[in-house]
Amino acid sequence: MGVDVSMKLCGEVDYLRLVWQAVGGVLESISIAEDEEQTRYNILLGVQEAVTNILKHGYGGENAPVYLEVRKEGGQLFIELQDEAPPFDPTKVVMGPDTENSSFLPEGGYGIQIIRAVMDGIEYQRKDNRNCLILSKVLSPVATRI
Repeated sequence: MGVDVSMKLCGEVDYLRLVWQAVGGVLESISIAEDEEQTRYNILLGVQEAVTNILKHGYGGENAPVYLEVRKEGGQLFIELQDEAPPFDPTKVVMGPDTENSSFLPEGGYGIQIIRAVMDGIEYQRKDNRNCLILSKVLSPVATRI
């Protein structure tokens, strides 16, 4: 059985809460092979960081559309986020904030690093004048052949 959810968020709404609820609802309906609770949390955290970056950095805090699609294919979950902000490829970001000075650690700037740490894949495309970020997470490890 496949899972497929799509939504477009616009206007003055609590994007993060709605996205968390939508993705969380999907996650409750599917089987996750290993460390179910931690995997679900990691997926939600990765999506939250991505949506926060779109709203804060892509749109500069302005209300603008965010498109969300969640789909399960085989043993993987794919979360696709699209926005109409200026082009930005997060996969090209090599470093996070400068943490050399341990007396001053910046409050933000870790979102892309967090996404990379909690998701198994991150892919960027520019299509139809939209940023398209595809996050993936393996839900059922593939058995290795000997």
